[in-house]
Amino acid sequence: MSIKVYVASLAKYNSGRLVGVWIDLPSDDLWEQVEEMLAGDEDSDLDLVALVDEKTPELEEALDDIAYKVMWEHDFKPLISLKVFSEERFRESLAKGNSYYRNVELEGIVV
Repeated sequence: MSIKVYVASLAKYNSGRLVGVWIDLPSDDLWEQVEEMLAGDEDSDLDLVALVDEKTPELEEALDDIAYKVMWEHDFKPLISLKVFSEERFRESLAKGNSYYRNVELEGIVV
């Protein structure tokens, strides 16, 4: 199963720029990649988009658990807002011109 997550800085998004990174899971250095992306914005909350082959309640719950564990281990700094989409739904919404999906696609960095 393929899982990609897009992690974005909410502080930068609120200031008009979507800045983030695409990360393939599992990743041994997930937190290091997030910290690098957040350089200078350590107080920012994170928007996280997970693209999966097939979205299921079990997979969504497992990803929620991982996000919660990361927040717990880092004293809830940052707060993580997780969105889970199937790759197919993401591509369909992107093709329709939805600005949220377009910004994630354009501003993301595949890691």
